[in-house]
Amino acid sequence: MELAADIKILKEISDRLCNIKLRSDGILQFNTIKNVEYSKDEAVIVINNIINIAEGNQYYILVIAEDTSNVTVEGMRLLSSAPAMSYALAKAYVINSIPHKMMANFYLKFLKPEKSVRFFRSQVETEKWLKSLKNYAI
Repeated sequence: MELAADIKILKEISDRLCNIKLRSDGILQFNTIKNVEYSKDEAVIVINNIINIAEGNQYYILVIAEDTSNVTVEGMRLLSSAPAMSYALAKAYVINSIPHKMMANFYLKFLKPEKSVRFFRSQVETEKWLKSLKNYAI
């Protein structure tokens, strides 16, 4: 999905694991890559990339999960840990595959993130939720 014309990319990091964009609307967008499994080692790299782009600030995180990407339980634990939540005001995921929905249920029921986390089927609905949080916080 293309960004709205009034939203600019302020910073961007791309590597074999992800594409991360710091957007002018205060959303940090993270796109997974096709056929990548995010184990503990990959999660550490992703978290470090996000920490680097966030530069100590907190953002509303938009994660767009490629249908063929996957995360292990160890990767999920790390992605819900304090260091991974340090840069997040809230996290919202766009997921569509059945395995992703199963992992989302596990994430919410067993890992119990300390900040607001929601899962959606469309990027439009995901962005609406994040922007509603942002507007509420003002």
